[in-house]
This record gives sequence, C-alpha cells and structure tokens, in this order.
Amino acid sequence: MTKKTYDNRLVLVGACAIDWITVTSWDVMDLSVHGENMLDALGKGDNGQIMQYEGTWAGEKSGFYGVGQQKQKGEYYANAYLKVSGFNAKDWYFLMGEDGFNTSRVDPQITIEIEQPFDMSRVCANLRDKGVKCGVYSDRYSDGTLYIGSKGSERFGRVYMKDTRQGMCLRCEMQLGKQYSNQFALYGSQMPQSQAVGVALRWLWRKLPKSDVEIFDFGVDRCRYIANMSANGAEFGGIVKEQEHDTLKWLETLVYKAIENVHAKGDETDNKRLKAIIEAYGEIVN
Repeated sequence: MTKKTYDNRLVLVGACAIDWITVTSWDVMDLSVHGENMLDALGKGDNGQIMQYEGTWAGEKSGFYGVGQQKQKGEYYANAYLKVSGFNAKDWYFLMGEDGFNTSRVDPQITIEIEQPFDMSRVCANLRDKGVKCGVYSDRYSDGTLYIGSKGSERFGRVYMKDTRQGMCLRCEMQLGKQYSNQFALYGSQMPQSQAVGVALRWLWRKLPKSDVEIFDFGVDRCRYIANMSANGAEFGGIVKEQEHDTLKWLETLVYKAIENVHAKGDETDNKRLKAIIEAYGEIVN
C-alpha cells in the first residue's frame, strides 16, 4: 500500500527534524511578527479559520496564522495562533522556548528511503502478537498508516510510506499533544533540533520490537540508528559514517537526483526546495 496521492516534492531524507509545530501566545504582537514572516516566506494564501482563530493560510495550507478569543480566568482575551506543517516546519523550531509562547503540538520525525513497499497490516499483526498496542488506518498520510499507541492520547507514533520524488520512503514520526509538546519545547530549545528529535523518538523505538517483515525492520533500524546518533550529539546535518548509514551518500543521492529533476523540468518550486534542502544539511561536503 502506498500514499493515496503521489507526493511530487523533494523531501529531507536521513535527518531528524520536526514535521509540525503549533505555537500560541497571549502576546499577539510578538507572535504576529513571526506570523507575518511565515506568511511572507511560504506565500500568502486564502483567508481561513482553525477552531476559533481567523487568519490566513500559506504555502499550500502548510502554514497558518490567525487570532481568536480565548477564555482565561473567566474573561476572554485575544490569543494568537501559528502553525507550520511539512517540510517547512523545521525552519520554525526556534519558536519553542521563546518567552510567552506556548507550544501545543510538535511532530518529531525522520524519513528514509526504502527499496519497495510492504504490507503494513502484516507488520501490525506481528507487533500485536508481541504485545504492542497498534492499528493500521487509512488517513491523509497513507492508505496504510501504522499507529503506535492510542490516537486519542497526548503522545502516539505513526509509521507510513511516502511515494516521493526520490522514490519510496518510510516516515517514522510521533505526534505530541500539548502536555508533551511543552516538555519537548522545554528541553528541545536547549539543543540542536536533530538531537531533541532523536531523544523524543526513543519512545517510539521502544514500542517497536522486531517484526517478521525484513524491509520494515531494516527501515526502522536505520531510523533508530540515525536518531540515536543525533541524540548522542550529532548536529542537524552532521556527517555520519557507519557502513551504509552514510550522510554523504544520502546527500549525494538526494542532491544529484534533485538537480537532474530541476534541470529537466525547469521547475522554480524545485529550485527553491532544493536550495532549502542543501541549506538544511549544511556545508558537509567541505
């Protein structure tokens, strides 16, 4: 089973990063500065609404900034809301830990390339036999998303396949609600993004014992390896050299493929995305 619609974009492969961040603040003025910067960076879209917040969408609805009324101590006050999801979320990591900002959702993730798709239902059945609370659902992420833990809890995991420009990829991510997001922001703001994400993903790895699906186990092992390297101090985009886990190899494959696509199609969006990916990895080829 693969993703419902082909994701015709470049993705950041082999690096720990956040895939979603939601921040709110009673200090509307301060957050509005970041909100306007986000809208300018991603491109302003249509007006819209999320819950009680009325505002503006950006970047194909991957970003949103709005203001609404929220109750505090029996009175209603203006409250600002900013969310960024997908590839661009990593660029707004700095908002965590800022005075007066409350982080209400964070999705730590890592994405790796795999050679072929596999049956996630088979993986789920095997993990259930090993005592793992999980289920496979069809949702906006994939026709077969493996959920680890309860979808209604403050912390749960997702594992699914993405059919991207670079080929078939495996995404391992967590969704942290308000309680865990604030904990993540508390320690995450004091360390590199990849290190914080690596630490957070340890919970997901502990929930994933070996299954009998070789390609799934290989993918998860690779994700675990990268996340552990990050947790041990490897900075975001740092060089990792360990057998097939070679950041330079990933970068070479990623960038060369992307350059070929850009030159072949002359896609301005790809040019911008490729530049952002290279910047995210850093100058590791020097």
